[in-house]
Amino acid sequence: ISHELQYGKPSFNSRLSRFFDCMSENQSICHFECSSPGCRIIEPLLSLRSFFANNEKLESVRLFNWKITPEAIHSFAACLANRRSPIESLSLRKCRLGDEGVKELISVFLDHPKMIPKKICLRKNSMRDESCSYIS
Repeated sequence: ISHELQYGKPSFNSRLSRFFDCMSENQSICHFECSSPGCRIIEPLLSLRSFFANNEKLESVRLFNWKITPEAIHSFAACLANRRSPIESLSLRKCRLGDEGVKELISVFLDHPKMIPKKICLRKNSMRDESCSYIS
């Protein structure tokens, strides 16, 4: 499935939310990849919670260039942690998580160790030594 939305149009966020609402009904996608033009997208990510939690065929999630708040990353990680089986790969590259967001993500997975993805990519998330030591 490929869908292109024009960033900058007045209806961008509402169209993106509607698209993600439709995605939530899809139970056959194995790999989900979405890049953002760098705008702050919170509601669309939250509208995907049921997709991430209920799609048993989902193996990998790749989000690139999103601005994800610590609250949104906590909710997102909780959806992944409450699945019946873990996803194989999670990439949140350049999502501006920062130390607080990385801690939220890791703390949710530490509470559910069997749900930790085999591969996690957190490149370019403005992590400092604090985040790195928390991960290890």
